[in-house]
Amino acid sequence: SCLGYPRTAAADPSPAELTAARKLFEEGVELEKRSSYAEAFAAFDRASKIVDSPALRYHRAVCLEGLGRLADALNAYELAVRVATTANAEEFLKASQERVKALKPRLPTLLLHVPDDAQGVEIAVDGDPINAALAGAAFYVDPGARHIVVSAKNYSAKFETTLTMVESKPQELTVRLGAKRAPAAATAPGEPSRRP
Repeated sequence: SCLGYPRTAAADPSPAELTAARKLFEEGVELEKRSSYAEAFAAFDRASKIVDSPALRYHRAVCLEGLGRLADALNAYELAVRVATTANAEEFLKASQERVKALKPRLPTLLLHVPDDAQGVEIAVDGDPINAALAGAAFYVDPGARHIVVSAKNYSAKFETTLTMVESKPQELTVRLGAKRAPAAATAPGEPSRRP
């Protein structure tokens, strides 16, 4: 099969659905060859709603890389490695591993230094939430202008900046969140709150 060791995405697809997925896959490959990565990705994405395979995972990752979405591409190649390993799809396993190895050194990393006592930290890069556990740890981001927003519930200000990330270059930012907020006055259990 041109899809390579297909595994169903949901329920077993009908023969007509498999034919449609094969056609979408073939269209995607042709678009990818012409460097029409957005259109190719859309074709592969539609096919992946019918079946999941190492070939689809790999080609979706190629398109993300072609679109300059290197961090997403790295994640997609790593997922392709897992799917190819499970399916014993040696060709796509090897190709995905090679792309992971080539892509990692190109990706810039960002390290955010957030105050140690910050609570309820929220981080966003280009509007996409980033797990707060990554504060203080370097994480991959795409090259180019990145808009960073960080806030914490116990600090008064929101940190916001745009910085240009360059391939292969790590960057560090010290996050300044303004003055620390005073903790809310606690009321002892069973005691009425005193309001002026």
